[in-house]
Amino acid sequence: MFNAYAYRVILEAKGNKFLIYYDNSAIYCKALDFDGDTKETILIDSVYDSFFCAKSQEDDIYLLCQGRNKTFLLLTFDGEGWNMEELSLRKDFGSIIPMGLFALTDGIHIVYAKKLSLDYYYDLFQLRRTKDGWEKNFISEIYLKAMEFSIDIKSTGFDMLHLVSTLYDGETSSLNYCNYNAKSGKWIKTPIINLNRNNIYIKMLIHENNLNLFCYSLDNNMLNLFYFTKQLRRESIFLLIDIIKLNIVSKDSYMVMELNDDILKICYADSEYYYENNYNVFLKQWEKYDQIPLNQLPNLYIVKEIKDNFDLGIDSRETICSIDDKLEILYPCNESMVIEEDKSNDNIISPGRASMILDQMDLLTEKVEILNRKINKLEEKDTYKEAMPRKERMNETSHKYSAPTLKQSNFRENFMKSSPTSIKLNHSPLLSGVESEKPMIIEESKEKNEVSSEEYPNKPKGFIRALTEWFK
Repeated sequence: MFNAYAYRVILEAKGNKFLIYYDNSAIYCKALDFDGDTKETILIDSVYDSFFCAKSQEDDIYLLCQGRNKTFLLLTFDGEGWNMEELSLRKDFGSIIPMGLFALTDGIHIVYAKKLSLDYYYDLFQLRRTKDGWEKNFISEIYLKAMEFSIDIKSTGFDMLHLVSTLYDGETSSLNYCNYNAKSGKWIKTPIINLNRNNIYIKMLIHENNLNLFCYSLDNNMLNLFYFTKQLRRESIFLLIDIIKLNIVSKDSYMVMELNDDILKICYADSEYYYENNYNVFLKQWEKYDQIPLNQLPNLYIVKEIKDNFDLGIDSRETICSIDDKLEILYPCNESMVIEEDKSNDNIISPGRASMILDQMDLLTEKVEILNRKINKLEEKDTYKEAMPRKERMNETSHKYSAPTLKQSNFRENFMKSSPTSIKLNHSPLLSGVESEKPMIIEESKEKNEVSSEEYPNKPKGFIRALTEWFK
């Protein structure tokens, strides 16, 4: 079951952990001490369901609520117990609508809205508690069509307030950023952007010293979200990072956003299902769509968790979750996915299964390395060919497939230019076939294997040797 009005606050102070919630016209507090023992008490009865909590630098807790008799009550926990004080805000400032409670270094701050004569238009004020009473400061004129979503306020470092609101002029909605510094005690207003919409909802998330602003509208079950960001530690402006769209979102659903690393998680629930959608702001794409029936989940609540943060002083964030007996947050999860994950974990834990998987991984690694070497060789050849000029690549291709070409010889020309020599057949037994009466004598010449010219008187001397040297 999910109840959008079942608002709860979890925070730690003075060594204790507290769960504060509203039920049956009363505000309850469940405390968990250092020893793990829990104690539940009723803080105050006969009040409305709207209340605000804040934590100071001294680790004190403050709670602001409105009684059924229209009086405002301020409850304080200082470690010894809870103290209650009735405030005369209605008497001093008329009919006001509290929008936030903050504990800064210069005192307790209450931000409230006061309705104007025009519908949806309000004046926004700040009350700061001093020794002499409450000091009132005007902040801005705002346009509130949805009270819970049209304005958002965050505190950082116990000395800064960050407020974003809208103002509609009949055609466009202007987003305005107001910054309060406890050291100077002044508000600075800066315009952000104008949007052609009159129904703008606002969420602010602080992550890694950046103030992330999400402005969205719901048109025909389509979520149109504008994502801005600015640096907290510099005098910088808001920059538009992305425009995100998400289908099938009901207007009646209470939407919660969380930003962790590069994942924007958008969660909401209706009467039947809990929805969780993860968007990668770095890759700018959706990575997860999850829909879980509420009958498979424990009771879900809207929980505001307030934690100490070294850089920010106080870090507060909202989430849709359930709470166990030790006041720990339990996020919704799909039971079927958990079962599959447990099965896979069991298989991985098995020693035999792990050994087989490692052997297969080693074998696949070797095959991949061989394939990579072959691919690299092919890429080197292709790269070499691409680097060659076109003419050289054509010549290389033609040489690759054509027959070898021999060096051209000028033997014929030299032979034709030489003077003719007459050969008598009867003087040469090799040519005539008649044996000579005079025996053939082979004399040793100065060079080896040279035949004497007496046996071949008609043959030019050194012709064979010259021809051999020419061919060499």
